[in-house]
Amino acid sequence: MVLRIIVLVVVLAASVGASPPGLERWIVAAISSMVLVAYFRAWRAQERLRSWMREARVDDVLESLRAQTAGQDEGIYQLLSATALAAFGYVDKARHALVLFERSQVVRTALEQQLIAEVLLDVFEGSRDAALRKVSLLESLPVRRGLIDKKVAVLHHGIASFVRAFSHRAEPQDDAYLRGAERDIPLISWAMRYARAIVAIDTGRASEVIGLLEGAPVWPPSSAYHEYHTELLTRARSI
Repeated sequence: MVLRIIVLVVVLAASVGASPPGLERWIVAAISSMVLVAYFRAWRAQERLRSWMREARVDDVLESLRAQTAGQDEGIYQLLSATALAAFGYVDKARHALVLFERSQVVRTALEQQLIAEVLLDVFEGSRDAALRKVSLLESLPVRRGLIDKKVAVLHHGIASFVRAFSHRAEPQDDAYLRGAERDIPLISWAMRYARAIVAIDTGRASEVIGLLEGAPVWPPSSAYHEYHTELLTRARSI
């Protein structure tokens, strides 16, 4: 993103320099400045949201989602908030948001987002077989080519690996998928890291668990991670 801003500055400067002298150049410069400021504000907002996701500041994330979905169907916000709450382990609140989503008029093109939220919740609620079935459906959804769609593929692989990890059925490529999703999708970064901790224990690399969970937020009792965190550290230290 920083590189994009630099490129944008260079392009805008070139456009100003290439414009005719006088009033027209001032107009071009003013428009260019407005574009740059708008782009910079969008970048700052994106970076702020990424930081909140990594720090699990759920209230700030939800407020940002509310602002982003202003003017849209309430069901869209409820679905996005259900995914965010599920990613942070808030099972009861996420289930409630899904109920509100299902009562809304949002069309079923939101199937993918709903599947992700339900898969996370099924895992935390112990319904691992149901989660595995939904992951199969998620992976069967078509992914087109393109930069955005590459992230969708990363998301699909990460969620599938997450389910397999918590089901103690991790496959050789899963740790790489988990690391990729953790790096590229801040919203689920902690979900991916806890899954990596489970894979590390299951594959005889328990010594990596402390490093993986270092810097974790202090999860409240209402988050599933509250118990997972203590359990995983205890298991890692006992091996």
